[in-house]
Amino acid sequence: MQRMCVTLLMFLIFLIGHVRAAEQLTLKDVLQLAEQNNKEIRLARTNLKLAAAQKKEAISTALPKVNLQLNYNRNFLENIFYFTTRDPATGQ
Repeated sequence: MQRMCVTLLMFLIFLIGHVRAAEQLTLKDVLQLAEQNNKEIRLARTNLKLAAAQKKEAISTALPKVNLQLNYNRNFLENIFYFTTRDPATGQ
């Protein structure tokens, strides 16, 4: 029984050591994973984009605006309107 426990313990140590060896990451990999999966960093990036958009909006409203509108009408013929109505007193 004791021999079986020792064998099982050695097998588990071997498996744990093998799994840990496969998962070893460099510092660069760990920092990259932390940066990708960190909600606060993603939220901060989103806030930076929002702040940049608000700054652009504030600058665009603060700058002066120049508008130009030009209209040109020319009548080639004299416009005369004829209409007939009934006389309210006589009804004709």
